[in-house]
This record gives sequence, C-alpha cells and structure tokens, in this order.
Amino acid sequence: MKIEVKHSEGLKRELSIEVPSDRVQTAMDQKFEEVKRSVTLKGFRKGKAPMNMIRSAYADEVRADVVDELIKATLPEAVKQETLNVASRPTLTNLNFNDDGGFTYTATLEVFPEIPSVTFDKLEIPTYEISVPDSEVDEVMTYFRKRHADIRPVQREAREGI
Repeated sequence: MKIEVKHSEGLKRELSIEVPSDRVQTAMDQKFEEVKRSVTLKGFRKGKAPMNMIRSAYADEVRADVVDELIKATLPEAVKQETLNVASRPTLTNLNFNDDGGFTYTATLEVFPEIPSVTFDKLEIPTYEISVPDSEVDEVMTYFRKRHADIRPVQREAREGI
C-alpha cells in the first residue's frame, strides 16, 4: 500500500492512498464467491450459476462493496502508519480504479495540533498567608448548628445536663 501525506491549510491533512492491484483482485474474487453462493439466477440452482454470468450481472454492486471494504481496511492502516492523531471524520474523494487494477482514493481529515513539551521546573505558584480567627470559626459553627437543629417535643420532664 502506497501512502502520500500532504499538509493543507491549518490542521488538515490529505492522504493519497493507493491499494495494490493484487489486494483489490483478491477482495473482488472473495466478494464474487460470496455472491455466487447466495444468488439465484434464472435457469440455475442457488450457488450453481457460472461465474462469468454473476460477474456481468453483479459487477457494480460487488465493486461498490469492495471499495467500501477496502477503505474501511486501508484508512486505519494508513493513519497508523503515518502516526496521525485524527480529530475528525475523513472526507473521501477521488475514488478511482487504475488501469493496472489498483485502487486509489484521497482522504481529507483534521488532526490534533502538536504541542511542544513544556517545562515546569521554573514555574512558581504564589502562596498567600490566610488567617482565620477562632471567633469566626465559632460563629460559623453556631450558624450551622442552628440551621440543622432538629426540634422535637419531648414527653419527659426537663433535666439539667441533657
């Protein structure tokens, strides 16, 4: 598989991917075999039609399926091989079958920006001295005690210390 990366404006990258003819032909043959097993042509039993009739009747559908499968298989390979950090879905253009039987297409996608390493050694964080007097703490605690107090009537006599 041949991959060419072009840097477009900003964070866009264009991947021109060429799938070799042997891989395309293998995928086409496998797909035609699947179709042959499942299709019934007039005058033939299921799975017994000649391959040349199946190729002429289902060539466009098989080609579309093969293109879809090849893109799903080769695009992640190309992204991994070029070590791209993809940020968006690719836009596919220029889907072409070559004269030699190969397949080429262009995928345009956006990548995350590359951030250079940042050194934190000389970074200083300002600290502030905060003092809270005990009277403020007591005041807030009293507020929360009163706010969350549960007042219930009691059926006993009042006693000291409880």
